[in-house]
Amino acid sequence: MRRNICKLLALASIVSVAATASYGTVYFQNTGVKSGWNSTTGEHNGSTSEVTSPTYKGSKALRHRQIYDSSYSGRYHSEAMKKDMKKRGWSRYYGFVFRVPSNWQTVNQRFNIQQFIANIGCSSWEPTTMTWIKGNKISTRKKTSSSGKCNGSATNWNDLASFSKGVWHAVIIRGVWKSDSTGTFKFWFDYSKKLERFNTKTTLPTDTKFQFRIGNYANDWHDKGFMEGTQGTRDIFTDHVRVTSSWNEVKPNAW
Repeated sequence: MRRNICKLLALASIVSVAATASYGTVYFQNTGVKSGWNSTTGEHNGSTSEVTSPTYKGSKALRHRQIYDSSYSGRYHSEAMKKDMKKRGWSRYYGFVFRVPSNWQTVNQRFNIQQFIANIGCSSWEPTTMTWIKGNKISTRKKTSSSGKCNGSATNWNDLASFSKGVWHAVIIRGVWKSDSTGTFKFWFDYSKKLERFNTKTTLPTDTKFQFRIGNYANDWHDKGFMEGTQGTRDIFTDHVRVTSSWNEVKPNAW
């Protein structure tokens, strides 16, 4: 009898260790509020604000609003920013949910919903991995360099999945950030893996710590110099953001 009890205790200990090992570290999380971020932006007439509807799980979400101005030549960032979330040599998972309103007008211009960016001593701030919506599709990219930190080139993966209006969608990125051919890059949309690359460069050859930003950056309004369509006010909602060391911890539907 005593021997059986000891075996059961030993088995329980193994199961406990295995369960603990399957989870990881949470480096940052946010449940749709402005507090906890290092800053929130709303360039020109834009804004980032807390709203009580729509929300993903809790009582609040962030609304990232941008408003087009034909007389304005600057950029259109409305983002929430957390410092020091990406660095060469690190391994991280990044997860969040986003939603566009049911009256979102589909156009052939980009609205960036995620980016890593830092001042790495070039002529301007350098964005690396970015994720954007265009039409009814979501795309992402990585940025690497073979000749120096300020001469990066982007690899785009376009139209990885379709998104729906008035619905919360989950985005998860896995980065083993390496400037040589030992990196890993993965991308999930609504928990379905859309991209997987191993033994590849995934970032620039700099040890700068990059900011993690999510929200609404209407970059084609600036880059193309005009607004396509007739919807001059654009809202994108975000919620349930996490940066972790494991898949189990990062999934927005699991916490």
